[in-house]
Amino acid sequence: MGVSLRAYGQLLARYLKHQWSRFALLVMLVCSSIGLVESLQNIGATVERLQELFDQKSTIVDGPSVAIPAGRPLTLEFDSVSFSYTEGKPVLKNVSFQLPAGRVLGLLGCTGGGKTTIARLLFRLYDPTDGCIMLDGIDIKQATLAELRQRVAYVTQDVQLFQASVRDNITFFDRSIPDARILEVIEALGLAEWYRILGPVSTSCDRQDWRSCSHE
Repeated sequence: MGVSLRAYGQLLARYLKHQWSRFALLVMLVCSSIGLVESLQNIGATVERLQELFDQKSTIVDGPSVAIPAGRPLTLEFDSVSFSYTEGKPVLKNVSFQLPAGRVLGLLGCTGGGKTTIARLLFRLYDPTDGCIMLDGIDIKQATLAELRQRVAYVTQDVQLFQASVRDNITFFDRSIPDARILEVIEALGLAEWYRILGPVSTSCDRQDWRSCSHE
């Protein structure tokens, strides 16, 4: 009888151990499933937000494709330009000035005075609330955005670098720009000596580790 009870006890212990393993496995599967469901929910929410972003329509639209002269400096004119980021809080109010072709204009003022806003308006990141901006006498709203941005360069005070090659950082991932043009830009920026440190010209444009090479 004692032997039978002991055998039964061992059998029960093995059974319980087996059942516990199955229970533990079930718990793990349930937890994994919960984690998967949460991940899918997060992915779904992200996709929805991305779709909302893609569905946004810009208020800045192309003009009727009036050509802006190329190959020479252009005159710039702001005529009674007003602008506000928030309704009722104007950043610029009736700003007017003329900049002859080939001349340089420096804008001085306190933070929030509208200096950067003037550059953004010229590049048509925004449109004025009132007034007109003209290049060589042509309202910039009459040109396409591509045409305008072929004639106007906008350089921010913040340095933004992509985790990419020299080529991609200079061309903004436009593979149609030839190496010769890239080298011209590097020379114009005074970075020719630094660029030579990277190695052979034929391969340097596509190096990914270029930021580790200092410019002395």
